[in-house]
Amino acid sequence: MRKMKPKRVGQLFLLIAFSSFFFLNGRNAIALTLREAIKIALERNYQILNFKDELENARLNLELTEKNLFAPQVELNLSPYGKLWKKGMWSSLSELQLTGKIGFSNGSQLSAHYTGDYRHEEGEYSDYYGVQLDLPLFQDVELSSPSLQLHEVRLSVKKSELELDQAGKDLLINVIKSFYRLKELRDSLKVAKEKLKQREREVEKLLQQVNLGTAGRLELLSAKINLESSKKELDVLQDEFSLALDEFCHSLGLEKTSSSLVYPEIKEEKLKEKAKELLMRKITEEVLTKDKEVKEARWAVEQAELRLRQKRQALSPSFSVSIGYSSGNELEEDELEEWKATFGLTYKLFDGGQGRLSERIAQGQLEIARRNLENAKRSVQLAILSKRNALREALSQLRLLELKREEMRFQEKLKEEQFRLKLISSDQLRDFQIERMSSENDYRAALHELLICYLSYRQALGMDLEIDEVISK
Repeated sequence: MRKMKPKRVGQLFLLIAFSSFFFLNGRNAIALTLREAIKIALERNYQILNFKDELENARLNLELTEKNLFAPQVELNLSPYGKLWKKGMWSSLSELQLTGKIGFSNGSQLSAHYTGDYRHEEGEYSDYYGVQLDLPLFQDVELSSPSLQLHEVRLSVKKSELELDQAGKDLLINVIKSFYRLKELRDSLKVAKEKLKQREREVEKLLQQVNLGTAGRLELLSAKINLESSKKELDVLQDEFSLALDEFCHSLGLEKTSSSLVYPEIKEEKLKEKAKELLMRKITEEVLTKDKEVKEARWAVEQAELRLRQKRQALSPSFSVSIGYSSGNELEEDELEEWKATFGLTYKLFDGGQGRLSERIAQGQLEIARRNLENAKRSVQLAILSKRNALREALSQLRLLELKREEMRFQEKLKEEQFRLKLISSDQLRDFQIERMSSENDYRAALHELLICYLSYRQALGMDLEIDEVISK
């Protein structure tokens, strides 16, 4: 008895494990549908989890920035004991300082302070407090430092939201692709096993014929070559299936799955109809602006424009007004109370040319950002055209395979009639049946490819995927 090679033993073990864990519908097996797989992936995929965490961090950073810029801030400074030299003598002193401020998006600031002194020798307490409002005049509110900082942080939140949305759509398409790829490989494995059985029968038959002298060794050698080729094909498919299964589980955030997959039917006619409609849509400017790359490039232009405007405003005179009120009493003095209003003008008379250089740098950055935006639009347009061509090619390929499918049906009737009339052998009929199985697999693979191209093109056009329109529940 011939011993099996270790590789063949391993493959047989893989096949047994695959059958027991993946295809059996036994008592402990749980069916996994496509939509359940998508749901699991969106909940457990590591990239999606990372993007969700990044979005949460961006939102927390926005909240922190808003608090830093606009939330009231209060500080307490306490000096329990100190010494004061006044009027030729030392006296013990305790001091309390309380300050607070709140900022606004237009750059204005409201501040308040309180100071209290207690002198131990005199046993007296003095205090002083005041309120002041600093307000910039005739300046663009958008160009204030708080507004620019807040604008950048808000953009980071938008980018995180965009990244998460894009990753979710990419994952959905990849899960569907992997889901049906496993079906294709399973069907191909079935055909490969049938081919292997057929090649084994041919070798056994030729061995008998060689022993009887009715066949030559060259024919036997050719049959053995075909047998080894079939074994190799099966080995490759088993390796591909094992890898595809691991990748599928990884995309779902699972180590392994013992569930059998339930493949929903593709609404073939609806899919072809929708694909044709999609090919008729025009690639407009509105379509381009929906793309993630274009949005990010446009945001970069907006930021560069704000920086340039800020640099130009810094070269102009700045005006401000400050209004304050203070009240308190000093030791040995009457109570003090005063109002104060001041108007200010700030203008840089000389800075060594730094302001103009900063403006030129900001202008150059804006030009780069604008070129990047135009390049992004062109790149996205080319990518959309590529996906449209892929969809058109997938549709044409399916039409071609439909004709071949019809041809195989006629040939099947012819082969069956030839076999009934004993014009061909049972082996020849079986070879044709295997060929037809392979042809059916090619057709289903082309249908799956059309589905993926259709969804990818919808995504490229900025449309919702809406898989329920083309995939049965």
